[in-house]
Amino acid sequence: MGGASDEVETMHLTENGWVDGGGKYDFGRVVEDIVPEGAVLSITKHSWCGALGAPSSAGCNFHEKERTDDTDLLKKLKVQHGKPTFSI
Repeated sequence: MGGASDEVETMHLTENGWVDGGGKYDFGRVVEDIVPEGAVLSITKHSWCGALGAPSSAGCNFHEKERTDDTDLLKKLKVQHGKPTFSI
């Protein structure tokens, strides 16, 4: 089996739903994160796994960044569009 994995991916919530952001993926692929106009929330997922997929060295965490002060709009869009679907 292969070596360690360490990936980061970002999604942005807009009135039209979740929009792919940037990320850093295994094997050096990097996608620039451009925040779309009207984004109200960005969520970044960091996922890692040690060599050979050892469960004790695997995990992920999430970081949320609110991009609006309009809490009612933020709540409405979260209910309307649910949680983002990450590819990692």
